[in-house]
Amino acid sequence: MPEVMSISTVWLNRAREAENAARELERLVSSAGTVLSQNRFGVDCVEGRALFVNLNHAVELWRSSISAIAEDLATTALHCRTAAAHYELVDSLSASEIGD
Repeated sequence: MPEVMSISTVWLNRAREAENAARELERLVSSAGTVLSQNRFGVDCVEGRALFVNLNHAVELWRSSISAIAEDLATTALHCRTAAAHYELVDSLSASEIGD
């Protein structure tokens, strides 16, 4: 039989997962910043320079996109924590009403 969990616990678990995912994505973005630190496609080669510039642009767009997702996950975590607190409050108020 499954374990009974309070709704606030579920929301706190979701918050933790969102925070973990945001941290992982931030690490990934940071690591990707060094992928193309130097032009190894040919400094004296027109095609090599163009390839380097275009790849750098693509990586920066990708990093920006992943950073935005990490920010969204951090916001999601905050909303999950807010939901957990709300459920705790409502649960507490309901419990006090039952006790009256």
